[in-house]
Amino acid sequence: IINMRKVFARGYGLSDIDAITHGMGPREGFIKEGAERAFLEPTTIYTGKSVERRIDGIPFKLIRMPGETKDSISVLLPESNIMMVGDNYYGVFPNMYSVRGSSYRDVANWIDVIDSILALDPEVVLPGHTNPLIGKAEVQKNLKNFRDALEYVLMKTLECMNNGLSMNECAEAVKLPDHLQTPFLGEYFSLVEWAVKAIYTGYLGWFDGTVSKLMPTSDEEYRETMLSLIGEDLLRAKIKECIFLENYQMALQLNWFLQDDQLEKIALKGRATQVANANARHYFLARANEL
Repeated sequence: IINMRKVFARGYGLSDIDAITHGMGPREGFIKEGAERAFLEPTTIYTGKSVERRIDGIPFKLIRMPGETKDSISVLLPESNIMMVGDNYYGVFPNMYSVRGSSYRDVANWIDVIDSILALDPEVVLPGHTNPLIGKAEVQKNLKNFRDALEYVLMKTLECMNNGLSMNECAEAVKLPDHLQTPFLGEYFSLVEWAVKAIYTGYLGWFDGTVSKLMPTSDEEYRETMLSLIGEDLLRAKIKECIFLENYQMALQLNWFLQDDQLEKIALKGRATQVANANARHYFLARANEL
């Protein structure tokens, strides 16, 4: 299921014209025509938090830093003070939730990891995606903004939760403040609303406190009941009106009751034109192509 959703989210089945970007740079190379990838089995396995090695006269240090994911490591070249941080930092809004599906990414721990990188004060940071940060001032500025974005979304979401807001209400309420609206925190790969929902479910699980959702009827029974109340003709006309007005998201949500593939396909392609987020755009187009 994760592999299937990853194909949709990353746009692997889309043409280069439809899948313009990966969201954190160019399309991944292995999906290009004629490209292949092969997994290299590890020959040495280390345990513990860090290990120091010297290869071809170059000393380096591997540091266990479970941030974005639990298996993250960083590599420090102490002589040149260059640090490769993998996916613990990149020049877009942090991916606190992957739409391909993932377990909860511990945001509080991720903040601590960024603090650990900042404390090492590297001269250059090489992220797993996007351009390197060169110079201590550039490193400190961008990593602090990245860290502050993580902390702001986490604390603001918890505040909304404690004020009794539902998951969707939290997602509507939490926005990045003006000082964090920087080019290096663009929502091209992940979205603030996805992060909020991940935090909500990470702390509280799937139940949002709405009693009607505790033991609901089946989706199919609910859909058929609502369709009978609204009326198929009225609903179809409303969906077409939403499409004409370019309110594609409402058209998609209303079509869930109707299940009209043709209307969904039109709405999906329209919705894809309205988003800059690569994963969302790919998902809309991939689903349209599937239909």
